[in-house]
Amino acid sequence: MTTLDFARNQDGRRAGLGEFFASARAAMQRRALYRATVRELGALGDRELADLGLHRSMIHQTARDATRV
Repeated sequence: MTTLDFARNQDGRRAGLGEFFASARAAMQRRALYRATVRELGALGDRELADLGLHRSMIHQTARDATRV
């Protein structure tokens, strides 16, 4: 039988079910923030992006940086 061994605390102990769901919820929230950031930056024009110091090719990296914990 295979066990799922992906839910660990920072100190290496196995996480409880509540911690697992909290971690999953946080990941979903980060992903939603990433998608919203990409959508909002993508809606800006090239001149508006330039005013922010961004190029269109930087949108995905900027969104990843914004959601990194």
